[in-house]
Amino acid sequence: MNNSQNTSTQRYFRDQKTGGYNNHFWYTGTMSGSTDVCFVTWTPTISEAGDYQIFAYVPGGANSNAGGARYKIHHAQGISTVVIDQSTYTGQWISLGTYTFTAGQNEYVYLGDSTGIASQMIAFDAMRFRKVTQHIPVANFTMSSSNICEGDTIQFSDISTYASTYYWLFENGNPATSNMQNPAISYSTSGTFGVQLIVTGAGGTDSIINPIAITVSPNAHASFTTNVTSGQAPLTILFTNTSQNANNYIWNFGDGATANDGNPYHIYNNAGDYTVTMIAISSSCKNDTSFLTIHVDPNVGIENSTLNNSFSVFPNPFKTSTIVQFELSKNEKITLQITDILGKTQNLTKDKCYNQGLHSIEINTEKSEIAEGIYILKYATEEKVLYKRIVVKK
Repeated sequence: MNNSQNTSTQRYFRDQKTGGYNNHFWYTGTMSGSTDVCFVTWTPTISEAGDYQIFAYVPGGANSNAGGARYKIHHAQGISTVVIDQSTYTGQWISLGTYTFTAGQNEYVYLGDSTGIASQMIAFDAMRFRKVTQHIPVANFTMSSSNICEGDTIQFSDISTYASTYYWLFENGNPATSNMQNPAISYSTSGTFGVQLIVTGAGGTDSIINPIAITVSPNAHASFTTNVTSGQAPLTILFTNTSQNANNYIWNFGDGATANDGNPYHIYNNAGDYTVTMIAISSSCKNDTSFLTIHVDPNVGIENSTLNNSFSVFPNPFKTSTIVQFELSKNEKITLQITDILGKTQNLTKDKCYNQGLHSIEINTEKSEIAEGIYILKYATEEKVLYKRIVVKK
């Protein structure tokens, strides 16, 4: 026993002759600072080097109520500090852990009166050193991550010492229990969940409970709808994206054309069956893919406008007006009709008989108040029907 005031060793210590180990212990008031005034050391005589479990006797009562008694174990590997709340024990031996000691009087346990809280009472009583012939296991673990995507798993890794068997309990985990040393567990929802590891070894059993905060992010879910899924060529398809949890999109329309728009459209000029593929891309989790088959029938007797130079539109795109030019080999009735990509007819239908020869007709969208967008111009004679895509830019 000693103090740092260079006065009598016993000046600040008080003697308690009831309670404690063998009905006697010393006590003093605690200090709020970081420097000890009163302190005690217990130095055992170790006859055989090895691992020793250390126990401190806590007498309890009004003179043993220090909330932060700092026991400092000076052992062969260094100094370890164990904080004990003396107020929670009464006449009990409390384990301070297991440490390596060399033979002789080289290591010791130190306890001072500085706990950070003034005016409590800290007790200095007996200390017991017990040689460990079989190591007591200490449970501990780590985890690979706390941020996962739907369907992913967290890898738990055991870092316990002196353990041979393991039992895990995972709150809200799948599976909820495991006997593996390093299990992989999945979580379907975000939250803070408890994880308990119980280990057993030759020296006994130990357990640890840690709350872990898990964040589960959703994967992308790809889906889309179309205005139609079949029709005659040329067939205009409008795609409406209904995907969730995605940031970008890759479309493949099955005929060599692709797009990256959220809600694209596509015109199929040739008959056939086309598999549309849309990949919904997540910036943080898994992507997803959706498929749809489009059936395009041949337009019997109808020529494709790209194969007939007798029908043209210029300029295209245009803002307010464009010129439709066509040449007739005989007198014929001509129908010009504009529809949007949903198939709705616009108020620009022209139906008239024309003489043989070259003709030019102006289409003025400003007068008809057609909005900016993409439209289909239908050119029909008594013998053929041609189509062109026109683009109005305001």
